[in-house]
Amino acid sequence: MKNKKSLGIAALIGFAAVVFFFRDIVFTSQTFFLRDTLIQFFPWNFFKRACVSQGIIPFWNPFSHCGLPFAAAMQPGLFYPPNIIFYVLNFVSAYKIYIVFHIFIAFISMFMFMRESGLDKEASFLSGIIFAFNGYILTKIEFLSVLGTSVWLPAAFLIIMKSRGKTDFKRISALALVFSFQFLAGHPQILFYEIFALFLYCAALFFFAGPKRTRPFVTLALGGILAMMISAVQFIPSVEFVLNSIRGRGLPAAIVMTNSFSPGMFAYFFNPFLKYSTNDWPYGCYVGIIAFALFLFSFKSREKSVKFYWALFAVSIFAALGDNNPLLGVILKAFPFLRAFRYPSTILYLSVFSLAAAAAYALAALRVSKQIKILIILTVMSELFITGQKFNLTLDKKIFTVYGDKINFLRKQKGFFRYFVSPATDKAGIYDWSEWKDNLYGDTGLVFGLHNASGQNIDLADYNDFARSLYSFGNPDKARKLLSMMSVRFLLTDYKIDSDKWKLRLENPPAPHDVYIHENSDFLPRVYFAERAKTLPKEEILDYMKSDSFDPREEVVIQKEIPAPAANAINGKKGKAVIMEDIINKVSVTVYAPNDAWLVMTDAFYPGWKATVDGKRTEILKANYFQRAVFVPKGSHIVNFSYRPRTFMAGFAITFFSLMFLLYKIRAARSHPFG
Repeated sequence: MKNKKSLGIAALIGFAAVVFFFRDIVFTSQTFFLRDTLIQFFPWNFFKRACVSQGIIPFWNPFSHCGLPFAAAMQPGLFYPPNIIFYVLNFVSAYKIYIVFHIFIAFISMFMFMRESGLDKEASFLSGIIFAFNGYILTKIEFLSVLGTSVWLPAAFLIIMKSRGKTDFKRISALALVFSFQFLAGHPQILFYEIFALFLYCAALFFFAGPKRTRPFVTLALGGILAMMISAVQFIPSVEFVLNSIRGRGLPAAIVMTNSFSPGMFAYFFNPFLKYSTNDWPYGCYVGIIAFALFLFSFKSREKSVKFYWALFAVSIFAALGDNNPLLGVILKAFPFLRAFRYPSTILYLSVFSLAAAAAYALAALRVSKQIKILIILTVMSELFITGQKFNLTLDKKIFTVYGDKINFLRKQKGFFRYFVSPATDKAGIYDWSEWKDNLYGDTGLVFGLHNASGQNIDLADYNDFARSLYSFGNPDKARKLLSMMSVRFLLTDYKIDSDKWKLRLENPPAPHDVYIHENSDFLPRVYFAERAKTLPKEEILDYMKSDSFDPREEVVIQKEIPAPAANAINGKKGKAVIMEDIINKVSVTVYAPNDAWLVMTDAFYPGWKATVDGKRTEILKANYFQRAVFVPKGSHIVNFSYRPRTFMAGFAITFFSLMFLLYKIRAARSHPFG
């Protein structure tokens, strides 16, 4: 930095501004809680804290989607360093600190970047304020992964700018750490957009900023490689997870293009009189009238940097338009991997970043006194602070700990079971936040140790196929067999089921959207025996299982040739399987098999799970399209299922040695400061 004193003063004022803006949650029991915070990030943080406190690394989440990877799922941010506060503090306190810390990072990193760009203190301060308190950042407070990833953007630009004069290990490692933090925060889509923007920035520096130097490209490339190595503990398992998920095979175009920006939404950038609501989060980009006017004024600037920010703004809007931009469909066909992403408006954070930078250049160019510039800054802050209060609702912190009749009812039930929230119920409107939570949307049940046959995260591909087949029935009676195969005992619906196959167990007092709990007495246990196995091609399995010919209590469908022992004679006796130990990454089952048979587990199949029968390794086969089965010979046995993925072990080793190498280089540099 050119002036450490100005940095210190700016940091103090900026931090005070952050605390002032969030005073209603910092100094009271009020807290933010909206949607994904309540039904995703709170349950995930509760779960990982509970696991870590018992010395368990939560590789697996058995409570959602009939089981799916937890650590590899990215958004929970298991390895993101700032998330350490969630392991030592209660969620509400940690969440408040998390918000204040990240908003401050957005401010100070943008301030430093603009100062390094040669702007004065006032212009740099303005840029930091705009980037920290714009509508994009504030509407993403409920999404901890988005907030944690996006605020580091100016820091990455700062490091690339510094590398123009020199590319050394210090700058490469600094960029690698920034990228690692962003990836570990849990939203790789934002990081991908950022790396693309940084590539454009390197190109702009190469072609338009004096001597053609490749140093920024080298810093970007080597920093990216080192970042992958540092974050390998997350990166390698996450790649495996994505390849086995619906993202890996590409999302449907309708989902990819959901929440596309439109030309008519440009007023969101500057109009404070719009009726902003909590549902406007996809299009949050408000910067205020004055800031937007400064941005427009900068268009006349001859500064090459300003031209770059205008170009980046145009590119980001081009991408944000989504299905309102016919050319984007062509790009998706040319680069099909982009179909792993959704919500085109996510890229608007590059728009507000560009706007904040260009507005700072405009303020610096104004031939007015310092006092006038300060007045402009205060006006912009007033606009942002007044309108910014509209983006997030607050409630008392007890919203995270109270629960209602439906959760209480399910908690009292004995034995293992899963519940399922019907699709129509899941899409019901929000009328009361505590009641909405009590309807067990998303991963809410995880906090209470309730197993959900669905949930709120990226679906595994085969699970998603099975679920869509289930939804296709449109009738709980017809879907009952597939629900039973998922061990679904309780079904939550927004209407009373008129059928003797579903017993009404709980009816809430009248509410705008009643939710009823019905019981399925014919659900299958989590582990059970099937004496016959049928081999079918994958594309035929779902249709066969939906037919009357298939009885899951007698038969299991697999995709691999059946081992010869499975053909042993059947004497009609039923086997018995009892779960003796169930600790997140391990399940131990005591079984008695009167015949050679298949032990079926209604949890989702996933690479990395291993099984033993009496201590001897046995193969886990994918059964009933997305579940697990192991062959068990006649007699009494102990069957153990364990999940300790090799991808994590490999990633951990790479991360460990990369960090050791980084520490060695830092120590060597300090020991020999002059080379």
